[in-house]
Parts: sequence; structure tokens; C-alpha cells
Amino acid sequence: LPPYLEQIKMVLNLGSVREGERLIYQGLPWEVTSLGFYSVFSNPALEGGTLRIPLKEVMGMISRRTDGKEPWFPTRPDDWTILEDGTYGKVIHQTPEQVVLLRLGGMRKTYLTSEFLEQNPENLMRGFRVTTRFGISYDHQAVATTEVAPVFQKALTAAFISEFGRESVKAIKVEFAAAASSSLDYLVLADFSGELAHRMRYIERMMQRICVDVCNHQDWNIPFPQITVHQAAPDSADDAGMMLDHPPHDAATPDSNTR
Repeated sequence: LPPYLEQIKMVLNLGSVREGERLIYQGLPWEVTSLGFYSVFSNPALEGGTLRIPLKEVMGMISRRTDGKEPWFPTRPDDWTILEDGTYGKVIHQTPEQVVLLRLGGMRKTYLTSEFLEQNPENLMRGFRVTTRFGISYDHQAVATTEVAPVFQKALTAAFISEFGRESVKAIKVEFAAAASSSLDYLVLADFSGELAHRMRYIERMMQRICVDVCNHQDWNIPFPQITVHQAAPDSADDAGMMLDHPPHDAATPDSNTR
């Protein structure tokens, strides 16, 4: 009798799951649309986002109230996103079972919806940031912390506004980052509106190109990693003598029959 009483309470909207509240089922958030012997769960952000769940599966679940501002899914169709595994693409389908991404070049990649959420997708449509590092030679150390960063920042700002328009470029910042082993490095940070999300990779390449053009114009040298080779010297005269007394095995030795 007690199990049936709990089911009756659930159907009467008096149990741990109540209509209009939010719960997690199979790793996804759902709104409890109606309760009955077959309850209805819905997710407005998913295509085909309606499920009919037997009452026995609802037993033991717990729902909670929501303020109405919580997102039902991190993306929508046509949103551009980046996942933790490095995948970058546009969402073309998202259903309770799978999410399909359209990658640059026309390739499509499919995830189980729960696995897609585990990848912690970043939605680029509300705005995104592109960062890169760029280094110049130690020959310019005297002006490295005073003159270089403003010149980079001015050139990058002018180029991006000319390319994409002022409304799409939110902020450009260049800062001295570190005195590295063979270069003086700068960190470039650029914020853009979501309408440029599909051009993020192009923007990354464009930043490097602009920095190279600035170096060419200012006659700043761009360094490359250097490798220094040190030749070990004998520790003492005795070591040198041992080297002479014991020539390498491949060295020519006189024949014992030679006079």
C-alpha cells in the first residue's frame, strides 16, 4: 500500500516532483509539464524536446523551483561554439539524443547530448575573446616596456575596425607579458561581438600578420629560438694524457710486422 500512496501523491502534484519545476533526467535539464501515469517532461531549447516518462521512473526524482532565467541548454541552433576537446563549429541540430556540429570545410561532428554537455561548450554568440603572444628581439629592450605595446595596440585597433567595423570590435589591449629566454613577449587581447564568431580562426591569423607588419614598419627584429652548444674541455692534464695514451678504437694502429 505505501508505494501506491506515494504514486497517488505524485499524480496529485503533492510529491517530490511537481509540475512547472525543473529536474535533471539522463544528464539533461527538463521542465515537468504534467504529472500522471505517463508524465511529460519538456526542454524548450531542444528539437523534439518532449518526453513521456512512466510514473514508476519519476518516483524517487526531485524537482526544484526555477526563477525563469536559467538556460535550458548552453547553445541554440546556428550558434558557434568551442568544446574542451578543441572542436570549433556551428550547432546545426540539438535533440535529446544528439548534437551535430558543422565544422569549417563542411565536416560534421556528432556528440551524444550528455557527452556534449560534459565538454563544457563555450557559446561564442554573446561575444568572445581572441588572445595571442608575440615576441620581439632583446635589441629593443630600451623601449620594450614603454613604446612597443602602444604601437601594436594602435595598429591592431585600426586594422580590425577597418576590417569588421567599430560596432563589432569591443576592445583591443596589448600588454608586456614576459622577458622570455630569447624574446620580449607581448600578450594581445581582443574582444569581438558574436556576429564574428564564424571568423575567429581568421582573426587569430590576422593578429599575427598585423604584428609582423608592425615589426617590418618599425624595423623591429623578430627573434627565433636559439640553441647554445658548449664543448666540454678535459678536466686536467692527466685526462689529456690519458686521451693520448688511449686512442680511439677506430684510429689507425701500426702493424706489428712493420719495421
